[in-house]
Amino acid sequence: MMHGDDEDAPDPSADRPRINPWVIMGVILAGTYLPVVSMTVLGVALPDIARDLGATARLSTEWVVTIYVAAVAVILPAVGWLGDRFGRRPTYLAALASFGVGSVVCVLAPTFNLLVAGRVLQGLGGGVLQPIAMATIYELFPVDKRGTALGMWGVAVMAAPAVGPPVGGWVVTTWGWRWIFVAMVALALIALALAWWLFHETAARERRPLDAIGWALAGIGVVTLVIVSRQATEWGFGSPLTLGAVALAVGTIGLMVWRSSRMPHPILDLSMFRVPVFSITMLVIWLMTMAQFARLNYLPVELQVVRGIEAQEVGLLLMPGAIGVAITMPIGGRLADRIGPRLPVTLGVAIVTVTTFGLANLTPTTSYPMIVGLLLAQGIAMGLAMMPTTIGAMNALPGRYVAQASSVIALNRQLAGAVGTAILGAVLVFQLGAIAPEGVTGAADIQAAQDGYNRMFLLAAIVMALTTVFAFFLPGKERTREFQRERALEAEAVERSP
Repeated sequence: MMHGDDEDAPDPSADRPRINPWVIMGVILAGTYLPVVSMTVLGVALPDIARDLGATARLSTEWVVTIYVAAVAVILPAVGWLGDRFGRRPTYLAALASFGVGSVVCVLAPTFNLLVAGRVLQGLGGGVLQPIAMATIYELFPVDKRGTALGMWGVAVMAAPAVGPPVGGWVVTTWGWRWIFVAMVALALIALALAWWLFHETAARERRPLDAIGWALAGIGVVTLVIVSRQATEWGFGSPLTLGAVALAVGTIGLMVWRSSRMPHPILDLSMFRVPVFSITMLVIWLMTMAQFARLNYLPVELQVVRGIEAQEVGLLLMPGAIGVAITMPIGGRLADRIGPRLPVTLGVAIVTVTTFGLANLTPTTSYPMIVGLLLAQGIAMGLAMMPTTIGAMNALPGRYVAQASSVIALNRQLAGAVGTAILGAVLVFQLGAIAPEGVTGAADIQAAQDGYNRMFLLAAIVMALTTVFAFFLPGKERTREFQRERALEAEAVERSP
């Protein structure tokens, strides 16, 4: 049903014939692939960007990545409001346009500052695309196929981090770094054209006021956390700058939460956390993401520092883990549809716990097949557990929360990644002390570095063991069936309404 003045708002896609939802999912995937690639593909291009754009860029090229992540964090709290207020389709098209325009700015940027401006536009668009895509796919499919559909969508999204660095390296070597953005412009145009013709609206619009103050508080808090998580090692974990930034982040987020509980239309309707299943899934996602960041952020560095291998070889060692995730993500989604999230999440998290303990006991001479085996098993287990938590969280909520729940899930992952990176980094710095990566040359330094990384992974393993306990409280088969029936009745009521 429609709300307020939006009852007469025309839907440009309403008169078009219904299209197979799997086709629409493919169209949506073409757009959501872009922001994931853009977060991974530029790492290999930073030295060339610094060389081309001068001394300022040499001091600040890391901000090409950081500013993008910060822009994503700024827009995420408002994605639910945007999707409900303007509709999934217009919001998705506008986000693609923002990403495309930002890519054009990056192609043409004569200075580092303009390149950063282009990355901001990319991040604002990219931050909208994935939550809107998740909400749309969830609404496109019947209740008993939503986990399967989101699992298939997740496979392609997870492939981006594995494909990005080697493709980016080849493009930079062959044509130069600007051609990475040329490719993004082309892909954005293709995705925009496909979405314009094939993407039809999946939900009614809801006119509610924008909570601009709540958005500002959430944006300041999340962006500050993201930045401090990436800069704390350089600033010092106990420095006044780091502690002040953490205090600012905690204070603004706390104020936003307090304010939201007292407003009729907050930017994030936190009343969804009153649903116990949703709260448990958010906690499980938070803890899983913290442990996942240990592998994604620190294992590549460990392999280079302790073993002295090249970045390209590290990428090959990590690839089986990404393949494992891709293999089991649709299986996890299908299991969530059929038997609920409890079993696949508990099993997956238990295996991740064991394999993380394995990573916490590496030595400088541990064989590469052993490391690859641990990463493959961990990837398989993580893929099994990831999508059931998402589908379990969304199934537990009434349909009116879909857009907001999608953005809260994405925001939850951002916060967990930032906090997890900072905590694990602090453990690592505390253990390694004054040993810098470039200073790890002697046997004693190498062993000290290995001990530091092992203690960090031990903490991650303990976190995953705790997560296994919480996973037991996720819905089983019967409770999942109840949620599916409730969501199906809601969908039927919406279809019958004028």
